Amino acid sequence: MVVVNIHYLNKIIMNNVDINKLKETINFNIDYFFCCASFEERCLSVAKNLDVTKIRNSFLCYNEDQVDTFKGHEKKLSEFLSNTNNLQTVKLNSNKPITIAEAFLEVLNPINSVETEIFVVDITTFTHEALLILFRLLIAKKIPRTNIYFLYNNASDYSINETENSEKWLTVGIKELRSVIGYSGFMSPLKKNLLMVLVGFEPERTKKLIDNYEPHVIALGVGNDYCADIASAVEINKQKHRELVNQYPNAHTFEFSVLNPNAVKDALKNETEKFSDYNIVIAPMNNKISTIGAALLALENTELQLCYVPARYYNIDGYSTPGSKCYIFSV
Repeated sequence: MVVVNIHYLNKIIMNNVDINKLKETINFNIDYFFCCASFEERCLSVAKNLDVTKIRNSFLCYNEDQVDTFKGHEKKLSEFLSNTNNLQTVKLNSNKPITIAEAFLEVLNPINSVETEIFVVDITTFTHEALLILFRLLIAKKIPRTNIYFLYNNASDYSINETENSEKWLTVGIKELRSVIGYSGFMSPLKKNLLMVLVGFEPERTKKLIDNYEPHVIALGVGNDYCADIASAVEINKQKHRELVNQYPNAHTFEFSVLNPNAVKDALKNETEKFSDYNIVIAPMNNKISTIGAALLALENTELQLCYVPARYYNIDGYSTPGSKCYIFSV
């Protein structure tokens, strides 16, 4: 692969590199770097492969309600980032989305000169909700989008403590159903409701979302490509999607890319245009790249809503293993 300095490409970027060669690609100074500690080992992959001496300000985020599941990853992440010029920890709480927004605002508000400063966000292990809120606030700062780079370490495999594809699981149960701050949309009581789901590996969680929401129409999207190291990931995803379609035979179906947020936005837009007379709610439940795609459409069409269903239990012991690639993109 030819390694290029993507900072100087003034266009929509979608690139992937060997995670071990990340320093060769992200070879420019970073003014602000965001990452999130997690029980997933993947939370370490980007930080330990960056040249942290080029980072001026690092924001190490973590959900304080989940620290007991982190297996010491937050300490390792802090060690990796200790050579940055300024390291700050940002406390989030996955049960209190308003505190997530407040925490991000506290670190973003003092930033003034955004026209020339470079932002890099490791989106790998933020919750979908926290990532959506951070993305919304970054856009609200009017940072040039070509100055924001998103990095995502793929997974080598998921649910590694299960050998049979049919038994693989990531979460069990849901706590509640809520709209995401910054993406509340406009819900008319005179319209019927359409629920669109970017289906991932969590059919049980998705089913609980549908049953709690009780939409008039359901649209279930399935990924038509994969970013995990194992090619079987796409078939596992399709298998989970089929399980849901069998349970909801009247559901509409569509395909989307898990590798390109702009393609995700276009796929969702094509579907939403078929239901212009409906209240539209989108639940991004696949990878974080596709989640950014849903956010892009919500910024373009402010009447639709993005929702989030926090899981009650995670497969902490076997959720994923780090993959060999880092996907890099701007929007």
